[in-house]
Amino acid sequence: MNTIGMSKNPDLTLKHNENSPKAEQLELQRCTSEKKIKDHLRLDWASKEGKIKKSELLNLSKNCIVKKRDQLLTEEEKLKLSGIKDLKARKLKGRIHANKNIRRKTTLKPKKEPSRLADYDPQKKEKKPRVPKTKRQRARVERRNTITTKPLPKQECTYDPCTIMIYKQDYTHLDDCLINQVLRDYNSFVKLTFKNKSGYDLGNIKHYAKRFGIAINQKMIQEEDGFKDKAICAPIKEKLLNYIWKTMNDENNMRTFHQKIKKGYSKLYKFFVGKGNNCEAIKSIMNKRPWWNHHTKNDLLELNFLWTQWKVNSELDKLPSKIPKPIKAEIIEDSGEEVEEPDSSKIMLSSKYCQKFDPEQNLPHGSQKVYNRIECNFNLTNKKSLFMNMKQYYESIGEEPFALLPFTFHIKGGSIDPEFSNFAKYFYEQKEIAEKEKKTQNVWIIKPGENSNRGGGISVSNDFYEIKSLLDNFAMNSKRTCIIQKYIEKPLLINKRKFDIRIFTLLTCYNQGYMKAYFYKEGYLRTSCKEFNLDDLDDNMIHLTNDAVQKHAEEYGKYELANKLSYEDFQKYLDTHHKDKSICFYRDLLPQIRGIITDSFRAVHGKVDPYMRENTFEILGYDFMIDEDFRPYLIEVNTNPCLDRCCPLLSRLIPSMLENSFLLGVDPLFIPQSGFLEGRSMTNELCKENKYELIFDSRIDG
Repeated sequence: MNTIGMSKNPDLTLKHNENSPKAEQLELQRCTSEKKIKDHLRLDWASKEGKIKKSELLNLSKNCIVKKRDQLLTEEEKLKLSGIKDLKARKLKGRIHANKNIRRKTTLKPKKEPSRLADYDPQKKEKKPRVPKTKRQRARVERRNTITTKPLPKQECTYDPCTIMIYKQDYTHLDDCLINQVLRDYNSFVKLTFKNKSGYDLGNIKHYAKRFGIAINQKMIQEEDGFKDKAICAPIKEKLLNYIWKTMNDENNMRTFHQKIKKGYSKLYKFFVGKGNNCEAIKSIMNKRPWWNHHTKNDLLELNFLWTQWKVNSELDKLPSKIPKPIKAEIIEDSGEEVEEPDSSKIMLSSKYCQKFDPEQNLPHGSQKVYNRIECNFNLTNKKSLFMNMKQYYESIGEEPFALLPFTFHIKGGSIDPEFSNFAKYFYEQKEIAEKEKKTQNVWIIKPGENSNRGGGISVSNDFYEIKSLLDNFAMNSKRTCIIQKYIEKPLLINKRKFDIRIFTLLTCYNQGYMKAYFYKEGYLRTSCKEFNLDDLDDNMIHLTNDAVQKHAEEYGKYELANKLSYEDFQKYLDTHHKDKSICFYRDLLPQIRGIITDSFRAVHGKVDPYMRENTFEILGYDFMIDEDFRPYLIEVNTNPCLDRCCPLLSRLIPSMLENSFLLGVDPLFIPQSGFLEGRSMTNELCKENKYELIFDSRIDG
């Protein structure tokens, strides 16, 4: 609380100005001086001053006067008194001393009242600006004038409220978690410095630099290319990356340590990249990290990092696990048989079957390992398992499973399966409705339940006997099961052509049980070559948007480069063709998709990585469709999403996504010694904006 000091001089008296309005003023006078000084103060407690006798003032100390005054104040008056900031006191020839507490800034702001402000109108002398005299001072003023001090502008949606229905609410419980905070601050600092093309925002730069432990000098701000000089950038980028890596390890309960390169080692860690699916892009990313060396053998026992196009169970078995995998329980994903999940409560942990990873131990050279495939990932990537897990999860939380999933039947043994009878009953019910309303054609899509990718084995039909024949032939020639889904007959179209949306996610399973999932903010649309038409169900160029199918069409690339569209292109189409609905893709559609993806990770928690391997991660590709009512549907999840750079959009998006994935999924486990960026020509490649955000944490969502 701000207070006013009082002198023990008997000539100094406190008087109450009776002519003042109810916003009482306190007048300080020094009787022995001809000069009178008046500070008109907006204080409510002045009216109480008369209750303190003058004889008491002479005998009481300053602190006692303050305490006695406080006893006479109400709580409301104390609150108003503590908020006054314009109180000024002066020292006059050592006779009147101001209390030092007056000069302290209070945390409470004054409550402004128009009536009282109208009564109080002090005349304050404006300070004249200081004129720089020396050349150095003038240069400093010029730099300050060129530096903006405004906060970073927030990307606010300028669209009116949309008129479409929102079918899924996004989750926001992890928006302010430590990982997301660090990634946001990291991106803000990168935008302010390395990607800045205008004047530097010194205030915000220092704010973020303080968090990351970066010292900002005048040379960086003064020079136009101050943050593009390698000598300046390298130490800054090292601190940024080390801060992210340490945060990731702390959140996974792992110790952060820096390995030093020993004599005899030209490189510190060994990696191997298998063939297929643009493996050169993976090698390029690893070659940018000078602490890694490419190895010729694909044996994880001799490697620190292994990348393969498809999962190799024998390599997964080489990783230590928290729960031992039973020898007799071999999981065969090619079959449609149900696999009993391990019960950790019934399994006794033994060093005979598993190796416990201690996050506090300092691992020796070459002992840390990571694999880019997660055990039992088929719970997400198999169409059968995805459908069953999502259905079970939505029913457990009391939500309708088929509100965001196509209506689905799982057939195990062809037409003799009891589930096929349920499908037949539902099929004819829908057929009657379609004949009455004449709005739909009761079309269904048949897919393999397991090990299906890039449109393989998919058929579209509205004939019951044709569907039955397809199921019987499939059951006779394969051990796999089938999925029958209701075809989305009224999809949202782009220029009369069908499309779907590809979303990238990163799933990490580290330190034997710490599972986290990240959502990549940038994706793309895949369009079909031919106009949508339900009269021709045999033409895959109409109904399947997979690039593996569309690239064989003559019209491939005729309307869009490689039949790909960015989110920005899609937003322009919505603005042009659905302007009346005021749809913002980033505000109205993408959050719904992100919420469905979060549900998918919640549905498979405990089923994916059941034995809690030491360190595994995986990049997954989610495919979504939107109907004419702007309802999103989850179609499938791909374990081996296409990484080809077949157009300028993907040439920019894919490398950036992979770099971000390795920054979060691999680098925290293999942190190099300091100075790893010195003398490197590609320093900018290791410090880009990271577009991942955490959407699932097993400690919170599990």
